[in-house]
Amino acid sequence: MIMMRYFFLIFTLIQAFESFSQIGPIDRFGMPMEVPLIVTAGYGEIRPDHFHSGIDFSTYGKSLPVTSIADGYVSRIRVSAFGYGNALYINHPSGFTSVYAHLAKFSPELNAYVKNLQETSREYEVDAFPDSMQFTFKRNDIIGMTGNSGSSSAPHLHFEIRDQLFENTLNPLLFGYAERDITPPNMTSLAIIPKKGEGKVNNLENLISLPLSVNKKTRKKGLSTKTKMPVLSGWVGFGFQGGDVIGKAKNLTGIYSIRLLVDSAEIFSARFDAFSFDETRCVNAYMHYESKLKSGKKIHQCIVPENNMIGIYKGHLDRGYYYFGEDRKYKVKFILTDLAGNETIIDINVKGEVPKFEPASELKINPNQVLVKAGTEQDISIENQFEAHFEKESLFESAAIKLKKGSKINGSDVFELGSIYMPINQKMSIRINASNFQDSLKNRLIVMRKTGSKTLPLKSQLNNNWIETVSGDFGDFWLAADTVAPSISHIQTATKYKVVKKGRKKIKVPINSNETPKASGTIRFKISDRLSGISSVQATLNGVWFLLEQGDDPAIWLYKLPETLDYGCHIIQISATDNIGNKRDFELELEKNPVLQVPEKTK
Repeated sequence: MIMMRYFFLIFTLIQAFESFSQIGPIDRFGMPMEVPLIVTAGYGEIRPDHFHSGIDFSTYGKSLPVTSIADGYVSRIRVSAFGYGNALYINHPSGFTSVYAHLAKFSPELNAYVKNLQETSREYEVDAFPDSMQFTFKRNDIIGMTGNSGSSSAPHLHFEIRDQLFENTLNPLLFGYAERDITPPNMTSLAIIPKKGEGKVNNLENLISLPLSVNKKTRKKGLSTKTKMPVLSGWVGFGFQGGDVIGKAKNLTGIYSIRLLVDSAEIFSARFDAFSFDETRCVNAYMHYESKLKSGKKIHQCIVPENNMIGIYKGHLDRGYYYFGEDRKYKVKFILTDLAGNETIIDINVKGEVPKFEPASELKINPNQVLVKAGTEQDISIENQFEAHFEKESLFESAAIKLKKGSKINGSDVFELGSIYMPINQKMSIRINASNFQDSLKNRLIVMRKTGSKTLPLKSQLNNNWIETVSGDFGDFWLAADTVAPSISHIQTATKYKVVKKGRKKIKVPINSNETPKASGTIRFKISDRLSGISSVQATLNGVWFLLEQGDDPAIWLYKLPETLDYGCHIIQISATDNIGNKRDFELELEKNPVLQVPEKTK
């Protein structure tokens, strides 16, 4: 189904691009900002659990006006403390949708619309789909201001183009948004990846990574002359570290086209034209997942997964593995190309060797493992205690999945499931029997997961003595009771400072005053929950509801006090509820005093 949808999408794109080519994409679509566009992150870049679905533009450290790239209407407005933050979606008559994310604010009419929705729902988050005639914009109309909202580490504009039929993301560079790209892609290291049980490199079954350098004599890039030629036997695949250079020279971003040849035979090709959000977690199979977790290396694998669920792969032989079965030299060639036509070719020689080992005919299963086949729906369990359900699109590769009951944590059995170095696409369902817990605690139980050194609570629900959740990662799972309400505190603004010594230096340290906070300006609160997470936050000023807005940190909430407040005492009350139902009430007294007028001196 995914592949059929992808082929139809490509057909639609070809027709669209043919019509675009009549006058050029930039003539049809304008610019999203009225400044020179500098691309800081490209399409298809490897990100945690997803491919980058658009391109990022620098905002030069400022909040700049954002303009609609063409005539159209607002089809969606999204406000969230996470993800895209403040995001705007505009549908265009050409069949495309443009997306503008991490905005500081929208245009005045859209801001008023959002504020009304927030006041009506009494919730900060908004996900609205206005009528097609409600908000229309012309090309170059200002639709908002750039910012740093949502899951953003620095101010920038995240920009996307999607097709309206399937809502797939399309590579914006196909529409001409990097005209001045004159730098070819860069490949910094070679990865050689033996197929598990069927290949070896230097007589080992592990991936090896070899740095590349420029030969001073030939001026060509390849393995260093100090690097011994690797010896490959059996089925072996390849990968690399690197990326395309579009804007800033130090920013290595996603590569448009990748081709791999061994002795002139093309064994792998991939191209980043488009993908859907259903496919985006396939990034964990595209990159070498174990290397990313262990060392932080982003290795592009030129290997197609056994259970392929994304259309970026354009062709392959034997999934990209090559059989090295002769004692001779083989030539491996990488061809990396960007959309501007800049090309990088890397030729590497490797030594083949007749395999001296028996290839594994099937996966070995030990008593604490269960075989789960990729592309099949399957249940595994520890009878009446723990269950895991895999969908057809959960695993990229068939695997022997560890399933074992470990030691207890705070009275709960711990269930060890799978390997943290094995990626998951579609989340698996997890159920843990809660019969051993008191009835009074059962509706407060949540599933905890430890993956490596990270322990996370998972949103859970009670269903006939079973606590149910979903997980996108393997790890250790157990039950914990959430009996603690969220915490709420006022973040005071220091009015006085003291000088203290820090080593050889003297620094100023703020002194928080015990005086009643002033009822003016913007006040800040920290609202967090230790386990199940915040479900709802409600606030009143003198008994009248108002909207708390989230800051750059999701735990920080802000409120700008009205300038029209009367002099005297004012009370802010905040209630925060977590996903289990624990509630915390908080009260803050504020004081507004008249500004003392200093009399002028008489002559």
